[in-house]
Amino acid sequence: MRQPKIKKSPRSATIAAAFDRADAYHQAAETQKEIARRLDQRLAGLPLTVDAPNTLEIGCGTGFLSRKMVERYPEGDHLLTDIAPAMLSRCRNNLDHLPGRIRYAVMNGERPVLPRRYHLIISSMAFQWFENLPGALQRLAEHLEPGGRLLFSTLGDGAFAEWRRFCTDHSLPFGRPDYPTRTELKALWPQDGKGVTEEEHLRITQPSALDFLRHLKQIGAHPSGPNHQPAESGKLRAALRHTHPEGFEVTYHVLYGMFQKSPA
Repeated sequence: MRQPKIKKSPRSATIAAAFDRADAYHQAAETQKEIARRLDQRLAGLPLTVDAPNTLEIGCGTGFLSRKMVERYPEGDHLLTDIAPAMLSRCRNNLDHLPGRIRYAVMNGERPVLPRRYHLIISSMAFQWFENLPGALQRLAEHLEPGGRLLFSTLGDGAFAEWRRFCTDHSLPFGRPDYPTRTELKALWPQDGKGVTEEEHLRITQPSALDFLRHLKQIGAHPSGPNHQPAESGKLRAALRHTHPEGFEVTYHVLYGMFQKSPA
């Protein structure tokens, strides 16, 4: 099979480089691991049209969701992709012992170049990095078999609300990329099928706001939104000295999207 080609914009190249450097991702990304588990629970309740599906994963990372998918469909044909080559290597190393047909490819999931259609396309915590989410959803839906399913988790507009307030209180720019609300996501479904959205709010606590920022960098999730102007370093350092004695709570507003393409 011809390996899919990768297409990178300047922003996606920045994101790929950040995740390439995230050597500690597999150990540190506990929230991402939990979200992958919750997405897999949703997959368990959605029957596919075949028992041995062709599957595609967008943004496999180190394999949190990949492992669950391969174990759920041991007879399937699985293509695991990520925009960051080092992440893909970590995933391969973590899943190397699993039996079955598993292939790996460096690919920008927002602009996929694929030779076939899939019964299942799945992704956990990758779509929030897309520059054009509506276009990406349409392109991915075009690569579904009739009756095939697209399942994903992504961040919603309420994500990191506490950090937004912190920035407002200290007159700092809020650099997080724009994320959709649940209502906005519901309006993005392609026309040739039906979609459902769900949402959850997961709260984690870091010792301080500085630890929160360090954690994002540790897992490669620190690139700011387009056109973001960073805060002055001295002003940021002064603001980060203000730490609540009970720690810094941060909300992950998680949106789950479940789309099924219309049968032939």
